[in-house]
Amino acid sequence: LPPELWAHALAALSAKDVAGLAAAGGDVTAAAQSDACWRLLFARDFAPVVEACASKGLPCAPPSPTFTKTSWKRLYSRFGSSWAPRAALGGCLEGERVVVALHGRVYDLTAFAPEHPGSTDTLLDFAGTDATDFFEAVGHSSHAR
Repeated sequence: LPPELWAHALAALSAKDVAGLAAAGGDVTAAAQSDACWRLLFARDFAPVVEACASKGLPCAPPSPTFTKTSWKRLYSRFGSSWAPRAALGGCLEGERVVVALHGRVYDLTAFAPEHPGSTDTLLDFAGTDATDFFEAVGHSSHAR
């Protein structure tokens, strides 16, 4: 297959599977390591996140790989591991919103805070952070999930 078709074929897989195929050898390795493939994966997996954060004024837009002189694969990895905490922190800088990251997603809990069964203070303590560990340690109900 031509390289651009390999990129589209691999983009149907999870990023973890594509990374694993990089060791397969030959054309598959070249395609799994190509910027074209990782640009497609980034668009598929993170474009909705970037758009949602931007619409809420949260700072989570990634730098361009061209600007940083890095690959799309590296950008995918870095952005994937850091966007939730950055967006949560950015959403709370002015103190007007209660924004928390849980399980890789960012939630604006401002309207829910007064009704939170564990108290508003608990949410405020974790506003602007990734509260996943605390959320799990407390043992929230299936409804809270």
